Amino acid sequence: MKTAVGILFLLMALGLVKTTIPPFIVFCSSLRERAIGKAFACFVAVVLQVALGYLLVTTGIDFIRKPPSPGDVVNLQEFIASIDSANQATRVVNKGPGYSIMSSEDADQMMKHYRQALAHAEKVDADFLEQKYKGWGQHFDREYRAGLRLVIRGNETADARISLSGQQLMDSWGTWFNANVEAIKRLK
Repeated sequence: MKTAVGILFLLMALGLVKTTIPPFIVFCSSLRERAIGKAFACFVAVVLQVALGYLLVTTGIDFIRKPPSPGDVVNLQEFIASIDSANQATRVVNKGPGYSIMSSEDADQMMKHYRQALAHAEKVDADFLEQKYKGWGQHFDREYRAGLRLVIRGNETADARISLSGQQLMDSWGTWFNANVEAIKRLK
């Protein structure tokens, strides 16, 4: 789409060149100031038209952007809220010394944040994320969301193996997301 719009701008500019340059030369040769000013303004318009078309074709700058739909906004808000809640749970886990037993208050706080993260994650449409950036929806669903479910279930049932499996999935998600977050941030 961006390339097509850029080509359209270039074609329009070429049409302006055909109709603007000859009069510009004629006006310059007749030395009439008013005519030269009009011709110069047309010439500047052609140059700007060519430059805009070139930018659209070569760099894909998207000047024509539709606003996000309400569904897009909700998906992104829920995604961000889920990540924030999971990060809060991680802060609770990391606040004590390494290799120590977590207090029951901290464990309750951690589980509260993980449950909030999962509640938000369940509202995110993985297909929406996948449409925005290849792999985003799949990794979100298969690693992040599945990992949250396992961490919660493992902690609720005191099954360290299940909890560890969930942590490994979430770690895989974190590795993928950190490698792709800059490209995702540039999405429109």
